[in-house]
Amino acid sequence: AMAQQLSTYEPARIHNYLLQLSSIQTLEQTLLSRNKAARIGLPGLEKGREEVIAAGAIIIRTIMETLGVSEVLVSDLGLREGVLIDLATRA
Repeated sequence: AMAQQLSTYEPARIHNYLLQLSSIQTLEQTLLSRNKAARIGLPGLEKGREEVIAAGAIIIRTIMETLGVSEVLVSDLGLREGVLIDLATRA
């Protein structure tokens, strides 16, 4: 949502979005240059995530760089859905 600067969360625009490493790097710098209070109101940032979002950006950037990938496919589904889909495809 932040990479797309969505003012409201739109699952249809989030799910299957190709998130670029360059976007993560830009977002990370934006987040790290602001304190918690200054992050409030950033487009796409869900209320209550102001403290953890910078760490999340660092984690995903590090994973992408370590694996040598320049983009990731975003899923709007949760862990439970993923487990169910995995179990269903194994059956």
